[in-house]
Amino acid sequence: MIVPAPPFPPTYDNVEEFTIQGAEATVNWQPLESLSFFAGITLLDTDPTDLPYAPETTVSCGANWRFLDRFKLSLDGSYVSSIHVNSQTRKADTENNDTVGSYTLVNGKLSYAFDGLAGKYKGELFVAGENLTDVDYEYQPGYPMPGANVMVGIQLEI
Repeated sequence: MIVPAPPFPPTYDNVEEFTIQGAEATVNWQPLESLSFFAGITLLDTDPTDLPYAPETTVSCGANWRFLDRFKLSLDGSYVSSIHVNSQTRKADTENNDTVGSYTLVNGKLSYAFDGLAGKYKGELFVAGENLTDVDYEYQPGYPMPGANVMVGIQLEI
């Protein structure tokens, strides 16, 4: 909270306390040289319970597969539980009632790796899709995130 002058200059006074306890676990598995999987979970317990941008549960998983020597397919998904949003008033015992709902996203990327002129650089052509299941979700009430979308690009290492 900003404490206005006088005396000058105004000062910042942190008048609220909070704690976040949690656990996180990840696992990676590569059954083949060309195939790998990952999964992770995060669980949070906050006090106060309406702490903004601290989802109780977040889960992610995905896979990467290299095939036909230069191609790679990557898929991932994530789930985020409903969260309180917006800043609290930053005064003790105030409530943050603004929330957004939980959502699950699925993303993918197909890429082709190549070598440049005389091996002087490497590159990758790719097509990537985000929110492939066209889920309606938002990080702020009234500000929806994009639906399903696709990007095409090139990455060069010189």
